[in-house]
Parts: sequence; C-alpha cells; structure tokens
Amino acid sequence: MLEGAYVVDFAPVSSAKSVGIESGDVITAINDTKVKSVSELQERVSRHRPGDKVKVTVDRNGSRKDFTVELRNMQGNTELVKGAGDASELLGAAFKELTAKQKQDLGISYGVEVAAVFNGKLKDAGVTKGLIIMIANDQKISSPQDLEKIVEKIVKQGGEEQLLVLKGVTPNGRTKYFAIDLAN
Repeated sequence: MLEGAYVVDFAPVSSAKSVGIESGDVITAINDTKVKSVSELQERVSRHRPGDKVKVTVDRNGSRKDFTVELRNMQGNTELVKGAGDASELLGAAFKELTAKQKQDLGISYGVEVAAVFNGKLKDAGVTKGLIIMIANDQKISSPQDLEKIVEKIVKQGGEEQLLVLKGVTPNGRTKYFAIDLAN
C-alpha cells in the first residue's frame, strides 16, 4: 500500500499546482523526509515560511516525480502574514466544493464537503470527514472561500466570544450541529 498524502484539490492560489503537481498525485516526501499522512505533510510544511522553497516528491501512477515548490501565503505571495491564518489550518480540516451529483443525491443546492480532518478544532468538536457543511453562523456556505471569510471575520473581531456554529449533513443525510470556540 502506498503511504503519503493524496492530492484531492488545490487552493485558489496554489504553488504546488503551478509547478505541475496534479490532483491524484500522492505526496510521499518533503525535502526527502517521508510523509505518511496529510497531518505529517502539514507538519513538515508548517516548519517553513512563505518564500521558502521545498522539494516535494510525489508518486504519480507508480512513478516518482520531484518538484520544487516555493511556499506562498493565502494571498498568493511570499510575505509573512500576521493574524488569523488559514481557516483550514485553524479548523484542522480540508474542504472541497460539492459536485453536482452530491447536490442531487442529497437534495441540496449548496454546502462544502469536509475532505479531511486533522488534529484541530473540528476534530475536537466531533466533525468527521464526509460531513457537508451547509451553514456557518447563519450564512449559507457554497465554497471553501465562504467558510474562510466567516472564520477570518470571527477571529479578527477577537474577544472572548469567538464562536463558529455549523449546520451540516452527514453522508447518510442526518442533520448535525456543531459549536466551535475559535478563541485560543
């Protein structure tokens, strides 16, 4: 069995995508250090800053390929950003847009899928991979960027009350609610 981090999708501005890494690739190493999971990949990358260059080794259909990726921040540049950080990082999850088939199968017209859950706020709250997040703080979510904006707004407001309330649907159609404290 192949170990690594399977590439499902890319952020809107992605250094990895721009150098030729593709959906379906399996990231197996960062700077020649093996990566066995998405959480290990995040941990390895988090040791670097925007502007750093890292060697990314992928398995593409059984053949090894190496890429040099210049790390970028959420805005797509190499400046160090002070503040909230990426919602995916803060929440400890990766998100992807729903396919037309998923929407049809579940009878919904909006939402984002939790594509992966790592150690973080969502895992602590009991959110699992496959949950469709439909509403965050009373606002419909149609894209990962929608969720990102809501999380950033909550964190920027600061204070003791930094509550994210999610309404979601499980893959088997059950509605679930989660209240997540975004304050440290």
